[in-house]
Amino acid sequence: KLMDGDYRTIADAILDYWKKYPKPPGDHVADLLADITENRGNRRAKGILRILRGMVQLSDSLNTEYVLRQAQQFARMQHIKAAVIESAEKINSNQHLAIAEIEEIWHDLLAKREHTNFSAGVRGTDHKAVIDALQAADSEFSNGIKVLDRKHIIPARKELFMWLGASGRGKTWALVKQGAAALKARKKVLHISLEMAEPRVLQRYYQCMFNVARREVPVSIVNLDISKGKLMGLEQGIIKPEFSLDNSFAMDQLGVQVSKNGRLKNLLVKSFPSGTLTLNGLRAYLDMVEAVEGFVPDLLIVDYPGIMQHDPKDIRTSMSLAVLGIRGLAVERNMATTAAHQSNREGADARMIKATHVAEAWPIVHHSDNIVTFSSSDREFRLGLCRGFVAKGRNEDDKFGFLM
Repeated sequence: KLMDGDYRTIADAILDYWKKYPKPPGDHVADLLADITENRGNRRAKGILRILRGMVQLSDSLNTEYVLRQAQQFARMQHIKAAVIESAEKINSNQHLAIAEIEEIWHDLLAKREHTNFSAGVRGTDHKAVIDALQAADSEFSNGIKVLDRKHIIPARKELFMWLGASGRGKTWALVKQGAAALKARKKVLHISLEMAEPRVLQRYYQCMFNVARREVPVSIVNLDISKGKLMGLEQGIIKPEFSLDNSFAMDQLGVQVSKNGRLKNLLVKSFPSGTLTLNGLRAYLDMVEAVEGFVPDLLIVDYPGIMQHDPKDIRTSMSLAVLGIRGLAVERNMATTAAHQSNREGADARMIKATHVAEAWPIVHHSDNIVTFSSSDREFRLGLCRGFVAKGRNEDDKFGFLM
């Protein structure tokens, strides 16, 4: 009764099937509406087919918790509309004599809210919730960095993963690697960039996923000689890329790679000018992408909150609230979020960057569930080496370092 138009027709067919069998029709929804969709003379066929195709595309990677919450809000709004219309009709027909009837309409509306929106939480006896949450958190996402994945320092739904390091030391690459790992796991990834154009970001995904170099020049590499978990030495070498983006066949080679990788359709890259994106702007963009593209991300990457729009009179508080708001979006929309942040001036010169080296807003450390820092001296950087440190793991062991 809350649906309109074609959605009402589809809902009626589904509910009739459910009452008869009793189970949802699943893939048979199209069969239930074949009398409309297969009738070329029926003007409603095209609209219903469009909705059904959208349902099929979403079904493999449906964010069920978020969709149920959206359905609940939709139902609530429809009930409010109905109450407003009915109240207006009562006022027009009976004026002040309708007060009691109108109060009863709104009393019923408030009672429905108590039943649909109330959640008491999880009882102490619900051990299944614990196991399900652990299994989901351990299996859904990855960094593409073995030592972190093995220690379960990974993105998770309703959490914020933060990379911390000096400028130009690989934070954006780390975010791209997380996004590529999520795509490999058939997740939907929305990558927001505030400092790079969209083609530049997409280029990095191609480089990461297809092992493609930016330019066709020899590259100096360093291999780590590791024995029984200990670094025994470094071995330098030179390699020449087999596939680069600047050769004459790049367009054709890249086209073949992209067409073979069907998971790239689950990647959406969006760039905003530095200093312009607000938290409400990000929320509005997520709503618009869902409404227009049917795209509900499993992983949201923000590169990076420090250059969103902030209050110049109180940058620290404004920046902290932006990071807190991004984590709030993760909970609200049941998605994983990951971001990067700059270290302060002291951190740029530090031998090992720690959480205390966070720039501007210390509360960012409290708002983040996982924090991994990057440290690399100029000499190490030239060799392609980086020292990582797990500064915070809210739910796992932390305070350990690793070499990449």
